[in-house]
Order: sequence, then C-alpha cells, then structure tokens
Amino acid sequence: MRIKITEEPLERSFIQQQLIRKTTKSSSHGEIPPLSIEEGLNRNFVYHAIITALDSLKNTPEEESEFTLFKTVNKEIMQVIDKESKRDNNSSKEGVLWTFYIPFFSHIFQSDYYDTFCRYISVSYYHDSYEWWQQNTDIAQNFITWFEKGDNI
Repeated sequence: MRIKITEEPLERSFIQQQLIRKTTKSSSHGEIPPLSIEEGLNRNFVYHAIITALDSLKNTPEEESEFTLFKTVNKEIMQVIDKESKRDNNSSKEGVLWTFYIPFFSHIFQSDYYDTFCRYISVSYYHDSYEWWQQNTDIAQNFITWFEKGDNI
C-alpha cells in the first residue's frame, strides 16, 4: 500500500474516478486504463459502460445533477454485470462476487426500489440524497422493510 499526500480529496471508488475523469489531465478520452479480467469479470465491459453512460448524458437536454450521473452510471454497471453473470461460460464465475454480491445487487437493480437504494448508498456523499431521504420517509421506510424482509412482505 502506498500513501500519497495530496491537496485534492481522494476519490472513493472506481465509479467516482470515472465520473471525474474529464477533470484530470492525465486521462484522455481515447485512452483506456489497463483493465484486466478480475475474478472472471471483464473490467473493460464495466469501463465502457461508464463511458457510454457519461456520453449519453451529454446529449440530454436537461441538466443532470451529480446524483443523476451516479444513478445512471451505476445502472449501466449493474446491467453489464448482470448480463455477464448470465453468460453461458460460468466456469470462471465462482466465489463470493458471483454467488452473493452480483445476485444481491441485481435483485435490487431489478426491483422497484432501485432509485431509493441509490439514494441510500449516496446519502453520505450527496447532500440532496440526504435531504431526499428525510423528505420521503414513507418511501424510505418501505425500502428498509423490503430490504430486511425481502419480497414476501
């Protein structure tokens, strides 16, 4: 592990790094970072999903918030990962990533609670998500109940 002291805040995740890639000088649009297959997941597919989502948002007439960017990119990543999990060649699709995390997040992605889930996981990062969570207590409570008890409520 290498600790690097910098004046700029650290990005928290791969997704956030891609969301702000336009502001870094070292990354050009045509340059793809070295992404290998990790635990059977082709990270190039994820990277291209992020780029495609960001490019599609450039062409929308409405102004997008940071949360909208986050939700849209997250959705594209979930679609790619869900598709990869259902491919015929499942020999490399073993381990906790493929047997727990991907089915877990795919279930949330395909539910009616996806938007609420995005608000929940972004509440400490986006102030508007925190405000939304406080102003929509019924929806938030329904999500919590569903999350804890499952589809059989």
